[in-house]
Amino acid sequence: KADDGSRGQELWRSDGTEAGTDLVRDIFPGPTASAPVFLTVLGGSVLLGADDSVRGKELWRSDGSEGGTQLVLDIHPGPDGSGPGALAAVRGVVFFSADDGAHGAELWRSDGTEAGTKLLKDIFPGLAGSSPSALAGAGGILYFIADDGIHGAEVWRSDGTDAGTFILKDVFAGRESSFPGLPAAVGGALYFSADDGEHGAEIWRSDGTEGGTSLLLDIAPGPPGSFPESLFPFDGRLFFSSSDGETGPELWTTDGTGGGTALVQDVFPGPQGSRPAPLAAAQGVLYLAADDGVHGREL
Repeated sequence: KADDGSRGQELWRSDGTEAGTDLVRDIFPGPTASAPVFLTVLGGSVLLGADDSVRGKELWRSDGSEGGTQLVLDIHPGPDGSGPGALAAVRGVVFFSADDGAHGAELWRSDGTEAGTKLLKDIFPGLAGSSPSALAGAGGILYFIADDGIHGAEVWRSDGTDAGTFILKDVFAGRESSFPGLPAAVGGALYFSADDGEHGAEIWRSDGTEGGTSLLLDIAPGPPGSFPESLFPFDGRLFFSSSDGETGPELWTTDGTGGGTALVQDVFPGPQGSRPAPLAAAQGVLYLAADDGVHGREL
């Protein structure tokens, strides 16, 4: 998305050249922005959330042309819009959170067509909604965080069907939430941070089953935990920021086993930590921003 100074933030496309960089469509005509968000590739198209000034924020699809940029479905009729949340593409389907005005924010799925866009499951019946968030795919399964009104906010999984959409594990048993963090997938395994009420916020691993979902390592024994953040898959391993209670937030890595989970380097010695984030990869190298206590925050 970009703002050319006269049409607000709109959808643009580029082939990498100045001449090949153009506005795709002025979805919200005039100087007000349609504010495209959550651009997600599905086949040869892109699905996104945008506001056309009439329907509010809804789900749109674009093939990169003005004529091929159209509303997929007016999920919540009227000016309020359904407010589609973060989109995730898994096995040729895009999953997202949306509120149709009757069920609250719930999990929806779309193949990019009006007929193929529908509510997947009413996880928390009523207007409150389960508020699905942090959607991520692993091994052809969608994982996300939701609150069904019974178990608190926990990690759920879905194979794209109503019956195949269920809670992965009630990590913090009962109504309390485990406050799971954004999931990340490595080699078919899912990793996320969560608090089971005993160990504080720590790193968890799952094979997609309840029995195969467990605490990977109690990095900082006892509450409040090591607070794993910025989970990032790289070279068959997971890298993340974590604090063992002595080093402060530093770069850690795991191969999926407790014994293979370790501090990479104590960049800023002492309790403050280098706070590595964000992480990114290019040409076989992992990059991160960090503060070593001498040079400030650098690459």
